[in-house]
Amino acid sequence: LTEKEFYFLFFLLQKKGVSITKKQLLNKVWNLSHNYSISDTRVVETLVSRIRKKFKKLAKPPKIIKDSLGYKLLI
Repeated sequence: LTEKEFYFLFFLLQKKGVSITKKQLLNKVWNLSHNYSISDTRVVETLVSRIRKKFKKLAKPPKIIKDSLGYKLLI
């Protein structure tokens, strides 16, 4: 995993079972302020896609779910 992928998963693990908003992820993982327009970036979606591809190599991979509130990790 890359450094950002690690921090992303680590943050989701800390909040296991709770949806984390894109704004919170941008703030915690990328240190972007809340003033940053979240519609301007697809960095979270890109990172989730890369992690999901890496998870496919595992026998019983955890799942990153996007719901109406944000992202959460299901183990």
